Amino acid sequence: MFEALSDFVAHTYGRYILLIDEYDIPFITVHLANWSKEDKQAAQDILKLLFQTMLKDNDNLRKGLLLGVFEIPLTEMGSGANNIKDIRMVPAEVNDIESSILSADQPHTGSGIDALTDSFWFNAKEVELMLENSIGWCPRIARHKPFIMDEIRSWYNGYFIGRFRGKYNPWSVSSFIEELCIVLNQSQSRRTNIKRIVQTATRSYWVTTGTTGLIEAQIDRHRAQFTELAQKLLRNYELTKLNEDADKTMCEPPHVPLNSTQLNLISLDQDQFSEPGLLTLCLFAGYLTRHSSTSVCIPNHEVYQVWLKLFARA
Repeated sequence: MFEALSDFVAHTYGRYILLIDEYDIPFITVHLANWSKEDKQAAQDILKLLFQTMLKDNDNLRKGLLLGVFEIPLTEMGSGANNIKDIRMVPAEVNDIESSILSADQPHTGSGIDALTDSFWFNAKEVELMLENSIGWCPRIARHKPFIMDEIRSWYNGYFIGRFRGKYNPWSVSSFIEELCIVLNQSQSRRTNIKRIVQTATRSYWVTTGTTGLIEAQIDRHRAQFTELAQKLLRNYELTKLNEDADKTMCEPPHVPLNSTQLNLISLDQDQFSEPGLLTLCLFAGYLTRHSSTSVCIPNHEVYQVWLKLFARA
């Protein structure tokens, strides 16, 4: 089927660029399935053959671009996918980010990989511009822009993308501004407590769109270990916020260590608890972010709410 479609496209338009979004989902589905090892292996073999057909044994292909949350080592799986350039949104090793952290306050003006990774998620300037543009739709925002920006920063900022610290979650920011404008425009009274409306509109948006299947599988199998880990992450986040409220007069709490995020999802043993493995899953899924070159933390209040729910689940 794919070969016939490929030949048709190439004959009609010439050699093409193949875009594959969420390429990791089929592998995750197989990994979480309640199947025997033999059935899982058979399913993985089918996926290997499909990727080999698409990416190697394909004379019609000019280039391929694969996007996914979790890294699937295609070359190690024997898929035949050669010459892969791995562009990571999450730095893998200490040496990848030490002494090379960039601020996400402004758009990156350079080129290469930094320019590409900076195009993912919003920087502070883009959030301010979006809020400014929304004033035409909702004029009442203008008087409260500083307060609104503080709320957006607390709830949706804090991500470390590539070498850029301080990225904003684009889906959550966009959803929050849309919801805020709708509620404000529906409120006819000028005596409405706008700050209360802003605080009501700040809630979890993005986290309701994703799946936590791999993380929940680890929780279900290793409740005691997960509870201990979640307590550390939650406590560190809460202490960090106390420091910020106290103008950083307190000592910064130690964050959870994670030196390497090299993880082969396919070979991950669900029955064996691995703190680095679980931290890496959470990091890739956006439920943690790099705090430094050797540690991770909860990025913002939106994700903090998710960790509270995961902790309650355990």
